[in-house]
Amino acid sequence: MFLDEFSSLLESVIATPIRLLITGDFNVHVDDCNDRDALAFLNMLDLCGLQQHIVGSTHKKGHTLDLIISRKDEDLVSSPSIHRGLPSDHHAVRCFVNIARPGLSVKHVESRRLRGVDTDAFIDDIRASPLLSAPAPDLESLVKEYSSSLTGVLNTHAPLRKRTVMLRPHAPWYSDALREAKQEKRRRERKWLKSRLSVDKEYFKDQCDLYKDLLYKAKTDYHRTQISQTDSKDLFRVVDKLSNPKVDQALPSHDCPKSLGDSFANFFADKVTRLRGSLASNVATPNVVKDCIHSFSEFSSVTEGDVFKIIKSASTTSCSLDPLPVVLFKTCLPELLSTITTIVNESLKTGVVPSSLKHAVIRPLLKKAGLDHNVYANYRPISNLPFLGKVIERVAISQLQSYLSENNLQARSQSAYRQHHSTETAILRVQNDILSALDRRKEAMLVLLDFSAAFDTIDHGMLLDRLCTRYGIKGTALNWIESYMADRTQSVLIDDVQSDPLPLSYGVPQGSVAGPLLFTLYSAPLQDVIESHGINCVFYADDSQLYLVFNPEDRDSALQKFC
Repeated sequence: MFLDEFSSLLESVIATPIRLLITGDFNVHVDDCNDRDALAFLNMLDLCGLQQHIVGSTHKKGHTLDLIISRKDEDLVSSPSIHRGLPSDHHAVRCFVNIARPGLSVKHVESRRLRGVDTDAFIDDIRASPLLSAPAPDLESLVKEYSSSLTGVLNTHAPLRKRTVMLRPHAPWYSDALREAKQEKRRRERKWLKSRLSVDKEYFKDQCDLYKDLLYKAKTDYHRTQISQTDSKDLFRVVDKLSNPKVDQALPSHDCPKSLGDSFANFFADKVTRLRGSLASNVATPNVVKDCIHSFSEFSSVTEGDVFKIIKSASTTSCSLDPLPVVLFKTCLPELLSTITTIVNESLKTGVVPSSLKHAVIRPLLKKAGLDHNVYANYRPISNLPFLGKVIERVAISQLQSYLSENNLQARSQSAYRQHHSTETAILRVQNDILSALDRRKEAMLVLLDFSAAFDTIDHGMLLDRLCTRYGIKGTALNWIESYMADRTQSVLIDDVQSDPLPLSYGVPQGSVAGPLLFTLYSAPLQDVIESHGINCVFYADDSQLYLVFNPEDRDSALQKFC
């Protein structure tokens, strides 16, 4: 069957005017002149004008199985060889492919020259700005002034500039010695082009050969070290990285970034709408938990020292909505700390999240390399939020988590976003329970579930009701969470161009600090429903593991519980 299928494949490509290279493990003993399949295979290649380049056994038990095939009339393949000693039953085959190196692509970018900023002058301008000299009286105006003042100072010291950059592949083996050898090669080339002397040409050729040998040795030593220092567990990951190098994330074909951004924004919004439309709206959740006897009604004010610690411990990842890059922002933190602390405390005291901090920028990211980049369903939205908004979130969520922990209100079986809980503790719990059951001569049944777009389909009204009744969150604290989720918007960013903003009527913001905790609190009653049926469960965010231990004679009734 393989010969017939391979013959059909060759017929479909052999007539096309392309350079052809076919490689792989064919599992045909082409070195055995008495093998009928091998003779038929080689005859097929000959009739199609193809040749097979590998000579010698490529398997530890003999025979030539791994082949490199090209057209006879093309000088595409040279110096084929076999390399033994790899941790595999197949040897590696190697050759040079005579093709031109693809030209480097260019990209037009906008950037700021942050390294050239005079920090002292920058800080002096911040001190002289209206933000510090005459701050706005109310929260919304203060946040807008914070953004506009810092943006104005940044544009003065590091204005946006457009430039064209060459996209060069990253080469971890490229050393200083190689760089010097390449520079010397260029010097000798320039000298020969200027003098046109034969002796300078020979010097240039010698340096070219030397650089080629050094480059080959550097690559070989690097990959040999990578493989030799990798245990068997990670060997396939290393080999996959070598054979499938990382490529830049592609976007669907488009002429206008704005139109593509709008299409992505509508697709992500429609996906959530469709999922919510498929959910049953008339299913009531069993009330298996009584109303909370504890109460959390207001946040405590924080000091400048508290805010300083939170900002210093935060990552330096910036959002395009931030008025300053986080690295530069932390440099100016002593001058801005009082203003930021005022914003944080005012937000927590009034129960209001400023509207300018509730807009997110979305970047589409392929879920997996190799997927069709023209299919929108193959992308996941990666959300970025303003840094100042995350600072406010961290203060609020820190106090909320302390309240939940002190009163033992968090879901017992939820391992995500909790101190001393992780994927490891979740797996150990399930593994231990199942192995213990088997030791007692019982049986176990495990069901693994995963929610679709779980964070994006949360109903805000239901979440607020649950926070109030189940967790005792009331007053200003509940108003803050309601304000945090209300009137949120998001735009998709394509090539530094934003789409039209769309409202987020459901779900908790991706990429946020508060979102994960709010999701776990929202989904906690699911544990009560499962356990009310006598089924054990462990959750990690939106991944659920349901398992049941039973006697062998009760297998049918156990199956019925899951059904």
